Amino acid sequence: MHTALSHYINPANNNWDTLVPFCLMSHRATPYSATGYSPFFLLHRREMEIPNNDNLKAQVTSEKPSQNRSLENLNAGLKLAYTLVAKANKKSHQNNKRLYDRRAKFRNFKENDLVDLYNPSQKSGLTRNFHKPWADPFKVIKKISDLNYKILDQNNKQQVVHVNRIKIAYNSEVWKPKFETRTKKQGDKGTPKKDKEEEFKFKSFPLMRTDESPSNPEREPPPLQNPETIHSDVDTPCSELKDPSYHPTETPKSRQELQTTRTDPPITRSRARIMSHDSVN
Repeated sequence: MHTALSHYINPANNNWDTLVPFCLMSHRATPYSATGYSPFFLLHRREMEIPNNDNLKAQVTSEKPSQNRSLENLNAGLKLAYTLVAKANKKSHQNNKRLYDRRAKFRNFKENDLVDLYNPSQKSGLTRNFHKPWADPFKVIKKISDLNYKILDQNNKQQVVHVNRIKIAYNSEVWKPKFETRTKKQGDKGTPKKDKEEEFKFKSFPLMRTDESPSNPEREPPPLQNPETIHSDVDTPCSELKDPSYHPTETPKSRQELQTTRTDPPITRSRARIMSHDSVN
C-alpha cells in the first residue's frame, strides 16, 4: 500500500486520501501467488469488471437463468474456490518452512544458563550505528517448550521469549543481580512477625535518698514583675501596659490629612489650553 501510494502522491503529500480507494481496488483485483485467486473472486465468484477489460460487443444469451439457479452456481463455485485455496495455502506453508529450515539450527538451553536477549528497538534520538542489539545477560529459569523459554533479568523481572532471540552469554561476571529471588513453598505460612514495640519490664529499683542534694540542681525561674511597678526612664512611646501615663499626640496620622481639600479640578493640558483661549478673548 505504501509503495503504491508513493508513486502517485503529489510533492506536498496531501492527496493520499484520494488515492487510497484506487490502491485498494488494485489490491482486491490482483490474484495472490499462494492461492491463485483474487480477494474479489473469493467473495463474489467472479473477477472484477475493469473498464479496459470490458468487451464492447453485445452479448445476448438465449436463456435467462433463474435466481435460484444463479445462487446454486454461486454456492458451488465458492465451495470449489475455498477448497482449492486451502490446498494452495498448505502447499505454500510447506514451501516456506522448507526455505526457513535451511538456515535454522536447533538450540537447547538449560536452567540457570546465562543468555543474551536480542532487542532491536532503540530509544528515540539515538543513532542506529552505535546501538547494541543484544541486551545485558539474563538467566534461564524454565523451559516451556523447544521454542519458548522463561528468562529472568537482574531486576527480578520475568518474561517469555522465543529461542531465536537468545544466545549463550560467555561473560558470566556481568551477572550481578540486585537481590535474590525468594521462593515460598505451598503450605508455608511463615513465622509470625515480632512486635516492634518493646515490652515493658516491671522491676524493683532503689529509691532516691532525700537527705542528699542532687548534683545538678535545677535553676529556679526569676520572679514575675508587676507591669505597674515598671517606670520607663526613656521618653519613648510604649504600650499602655508598660507605661500607663502615656498619651498619644494629637498629630495627623498621614500626610493626606495635612493637605487641604482641592475645590477646583486639576489643570490638565486640554484645560490649560481652554483657559489660555478664554484669557485671550
